[in-house]
Amino acid sequence: MQASLLFVTSRSIPTYQASSSNGRIVLTSENEKNKRILFVDDDLSILELYEAIFARLPYEIICHSDPLEAVRFLKNEKVDVIISDFSMPKLNGLGLLETIRKKKYHLGCFILVSGKIVDPAEGLTEIFSKPIPFTKLINFIKENA
Repeated sequence: MQASLLFVTSRSIPTYQASSSNGRIVLTSENEKNKRILFVDDDLSILELYEAIFARLPYEIICHSDPLEAVRFLKNEKVDVIISDFSMPKLNGLGLLETIRKKKYHLGCFILVSGKIVDPAEGLTEIFSKPIPFTKLINFIKENA
């Protein structure tokens, strides 16, 4: 069973905490005024890329490599933006959106990233195609979150 990765970071210098029992790495900071963005992607290199790009911006970044873990996270946490890959094992991006909506968890802006053509779904704010245009994505978040 592959462990899910979670890390949280924001613009200020983070402190590091690791939990080996559940395979999570958590990076936290004291600045909680930032908007919170949840990235969900089963590709760890993509999550690391998101973190590297968004770490310099005034956002708190939360990353999950397992969409089911992201759902469990959202049970007790609120985020302003969710950016999810479409193609993931266990639960695809639209399934993640539907699960969040059914559970009536807080749902701000939901952005789907896909290499395929995807029909819009209720609750879906925007679809970005791969390769991800990061400047456009950042501007979209600034304007809509």
